Formats: sequence, C-alpha cells, structure tokens
Amino acid sequence: MALTHSLARRSDLSPFFFSEYNFKRMQERKNTHYCFDCGGDVGFTPGPDGKPTNTVIREYNAMKSHGADHEFSVVANADKYTNPQDWLSHEIRTGFPYLVSIV
Repeated sequence: MALTHSLARRSDLSPFFFSEYNFKRMQERKNTHYCFDCGGDVGFTPGPDGKPTNTVIREYNAMKSHGADHEFSVVANADKYTNPQDWLSHEIRTGFPYLVSIV
C-alpha cells in the first residue's frame, strides 16, 4: 500500500484501492460502470437519462452525489471483462485522476 501512495504522489494522482470483491458484486448486479469519485461497492448502470441506476445497497446509495463533474473518474464496460485487471488496464482513459491498485 505504501508503494501505491508513493507512486500516486509522484504522478500527481490520488491512490485508490479497488477490491476484486467489488468487481464480482458489479457483475452479479450486471452493472457496467464504476465511479472512482463516488466509490461504492457495486458500481452502476447508466439509465436512459445517463443517471446511475442499480446503486442502492441496504438503503445506502453511494452514487447520490454523482454528477457530470465525475466524467473522468468513471470507468465503463466492466461487463466485457472477467477480471478487474483486464477491465481497468483496457478501459482507463487518459486523464484518469487515480492510481488504482487491485486488492
């Protein structure tokens, strides 16, 4: 973990520890996106209006503050991959503000 923090600091990025368990939960719920600004455990699927859906767990909604200003912190297409390593290595875009370690 210290290495992730050190690399993030040198890269001027924020460290983020993403759990393989959360990726599995996203797949179980058939969610396709994850917002690294909002966090949460299950990701989301954009609704017809683009707003996050399928986000509530036991009455808690980690996505309630999600907005257009989170655009660069969202990684999509989780449904196309079987593991978080491949998903993140292929789908993180230029300008992504986090250095992600998978735990």
